[in-house]
Amino acid sequence: MDCEGLATELEDSSGLDQEIEATQKEIDSVIEQNRRLIREQAVTGMPTEEFDERTATLNERYKAADEKLTRLKAEREDHLTRGKGIRRFLSALDDQAQRLEDWDEQAWNLLVSRVIIQKDGSAEFIFRGEITITVRAK
Repeated sequence: MDCEGLATELEDSSGLDQEIEATQKEIDSVIEQNRRLIREQAVTGMPTEEFDERTATLNERYKAADEKLTRLKAEREDHLTRGKGIRRFLSALDDQAQRLEDWDEQAWNLLVSRVIIQKDGSAEFIFRGEITITVRAK
């Protein structure tokens, strides 16, 4: 994969976008259910205890979905920021007059802060500046 392809792949947030959309639909659904519950209570005069219980359940679902949505949006923003950082880094490498043709331990030590190998075989490369790339084991 070329540098442009890698940067594009790193900036791809389609999975997070789908989760954000699904979570927003959950929030919209809970809001609509809450509206229906209020109408039902007004029309039928359901007991206060039942209304309070059902409202509390809907409020818990809303709060959980809202917290998830906030987390997903922050994760998406972080993902895009890191992808743009990698794109700038790769672009700067491409613009270098001298190419790295062979393994250069000094360049490795200047660029990579640490590598963490996970139990599942994936590797997490943490570059200087705290940019992280995770390579999944296949």
